Amino acid sequence: MSFQTYQRIVAIDPARVADVFGPLWAQFGEVLPDGSDRIRTIGAFWDDEGRTRIRAASLVDGTISPIPLTDGRVAYRCLWQSDVAAAFSAGEIPGATELTEEQFESLRVKEEAP
Repeated sequence: MSFQTYQRIVAIDPARVADVFGPLWAQFGEVLPDGSDRIRTIGAFWDDEGRTRIRAASLVDGTISPIPLTDGRVAYRCLWQSDVAAAFSAGEIPGATELTEEQFESLRVKEEAP
């Protein structure tokens, strides 16, 4: 498995999610455990407190959920497959922008208290 060991945040226009992530999944997807199943994925989460195991996450079933941003884009935060993460960092994926934690916090839609 070649997944990053820290979460990265990627912002994208919601209308482009399938166009951007679909080819990345086809090219770089790896099979990881997801409970009792195994799925092909480009994203994962830590599966234990000690951070010794990762578990598959999916854009399709919503375990990698879009986080709305104030500029209309959505953000995705997870442990990305290493080749995908490298492409994000190099700016090689048109329409996808890697955000710092500070950028994400300033753009994230905040829920208003009732």
